[in-house]
Amino acid sequence: MTIRSTPTAKAAVAAGTFLLASVLLTGCGSEKHTFSGVEVSKLDKTIESLDAAWAEYRANGTAATVIDDSRCFVQKAPEGVLGDTALCGPVHYLGQDETTWDAVKLSGSPEGADKILLGSGKSFSTGQPGANTSLYRTDGKKASDKTDLPEPDTTSAPVTQAIWGTGSGPSGTTVKVETPDGVLSVNGIRISDRIGGVSNRLKAGDGNKFGTASLNFTPTQTPGPGYLKGPEQKIKTTLAFISGDKTYPVGDVKSGTVSMPVPGDGKDLALAITYEGLTQTVTLGDSKLHTTATAYYDGVVDTAKGTTPAELEIGDHTKDGMYARFSSDSVTATRTAYDAKTGWAPEGKAWLVVNGSARASSTKFFGLSQSFYDGRSKANSYYDTALNVASASASNVSGEKFTVEAKSMENEKATTSNGTATFKIVFEVPATATDFTVDYTVHSAGTLQRSSDKGAPATSSMDYPVKGVQLTFPKE
Repeated sequence: MTIRSTPTAKAAVAAGTFLLASVLLTGCGSEKHTFSGVEVSKLDKTIESLDAAWAEYRANGTAATVIDDSRCFVQKAPEGVLGDTALCGPVHYLGQDETTWDAVKLSGSPEGADKILLGSGKSFSTGQPGANTSLYRTDGKKASDKTDLPEPDTTSAPVTQAIWGTGSGPSGTTVKVETPDGVLSVNGIRISDRIGGVSNRLKAGDGNKFGTASLNFTPTQTPGPGYLKGPEQKIKTTLAFISGDKTYPVGDVKSGTVSMPVPGDGKDLALAITYEGLTQTVTLGDSKLHTTATAYYDGVVDTAKGTTPAELEIGDHTKDGMYARFSSDSVTATRTAYDAKTGWAPEGKAWLVVNGSARASSTKFFGLSQSFYDGRSKANSYYDTALNVASASASNVSGEKFTVEAKSMENEKATTSNGTATFKIVFEVPATATDFTVDYTVHSAGTLQRSSDKGAPATSSMDYPVKGVQLTFPKE
């Protein structure tokens, strides 16, 4: 096999313009060939002209590999009918992943009263043999069946160095990977020996394979639910390629196409997406996601809203003693694989994150007035109060029964005459559970602010129980 490489072409020549090369043809044996229903004259000269035009095209074009059997052919259907496209090859151009054929259109011009001469333009494009045709030359030479010509040589990429913007493979399957930072869509996945086009072609080098993926990162637009929104979002997700037990860092997540030459045959190559210690991987060989953060991907709606708890008066404002009226806003909840406070849920688990608020109207003590001494007059003393969730539990509604206590409880509270608390409660629940009953107790602690009766204590203490808040997360 003889390998020939031709230099890179100028863009103008590569674009080409169609020029009709009218060819005077001599007869070729007794076989008759027709084109558009008219007999073709001097087909041997047409093929010679095609060979010359193709050689000129390659000489002024992209570097290419050809063999001794690479030449031009017309496409012949049964009964000598010629197609309108000639093929030249096989050929493997720099920047292309496969051996291919060049195609050029044929056209006819009159030759006498009842024949035509065939000519071609000089602008070639990629083509393949048509169905129900054979590749034919008047000199009897046959088309090569080789489909794996080597691509012309090029520069080796630095091993294990991330290379951005070299172009990806076919779109194929899109894999979506979720982290607290946002959603990363991964497609254009491929394992290859080379990347890039004609101008930036690189090879992986001996013993290496390129891993390539096209990435589209959509960051989280709003902070998580609840009052604990934290500072402006800082991206923490990182990327790497992995093979076997080796990890090759890429850097922070971003959109674009990334490639990396990695030692090995590429069969176990994967893209790793890591956020705060948990790594999710997309294997390049089959475009599959591997993760323990199952709550992100189980097709269950991730938010739910509970009913508004009923108002409750503790104590009796018509009788001596401490009393207050408590109320709550409706509870909202999130079912997730990650929480900023507690981190990643263990494998097989999810976080049930409950957010809500509670209020207490003026806490008062009703007793004998200090201002009147008849022993019968009554008065209220007032307290500044602070509320917080003191305990909480969650149970499942369906499936195997369980009850869990709160993993963590956070309260944002203000001490005022009308105490309020905004809270966040986190429960660790089985990842398969999707409907819950939540109970929690709000504790009110008060300090005497204005005393009007003789028996008012210096402090107040009350518990406001909230029972049976239903939370259901349906399938999307």
